Amino acid sequence: MGMASTSRSADAEEYLAHDIAFHRTLLEASGNPMFASLGSVVVAVLEGRTHHALMPHVASADALALHGEVAAAVRAGDADRAEACARSIVDEAAVAMLREGRG
Repeated sequence: MGMASTSRSADAEEYLAHDIAFHRTLLEASGNPMFASLGSVVVAVLEGRTHHALMPHVASADALALHGEVAAAVRAGDADRAEACARSIVDEAAVAMLREGRG
């Protein structure tokens, strides 16, 4: 996963590009046209988090692992596991943004 290879500069454009690609691929792979159409919204959120200094410099190992688990769950057709991992990612991101926003 490209995100893991650039995780030591998670607030940089290269990591952002990998993060965007992951989320677009996931949304398109859902087979749900409504989810797929949310790609531009997700990109805006990811770009905003990066460009407004709300991304940590080093990506959370837990968040990276959860992204991998989401992908594995989607490949396995395990919707419940994919949802649980995705919710954990959102929770982790919210906490991280609050922490980074205080800096």
